[in-house]
Amino acid sequence: MIVGPDSKYMMQFLGEWRAVTNMFDAANNDTTNALRAAKAVLFVSKDQWVAIAVNPGDIVERFDRDPDARTWESINH
Repeated sequence: MIVGPDSKYMMQFLGEWRAVTNMFDAANNDTTNALRAAKAVLFVSKDQWVAIAVNPGDIVERFDRDPDARTWESINH
């Protein structure tokens, strides 16, 4: 189980799988398409997130979730 929000995608960061909370394309527009993502925000802990540049294939669909319950969930500020 991945710690953090029940997001649709995950990514390896510092040797651990992290929940992807937001993704942005090359023009800094929000996107929900992992293949178009150029930047991602990852959940690290309750008070920490990390924004990093990504390549196609870095972000993958989470395997620890029920396929019938998959929805996009993001953190609102």
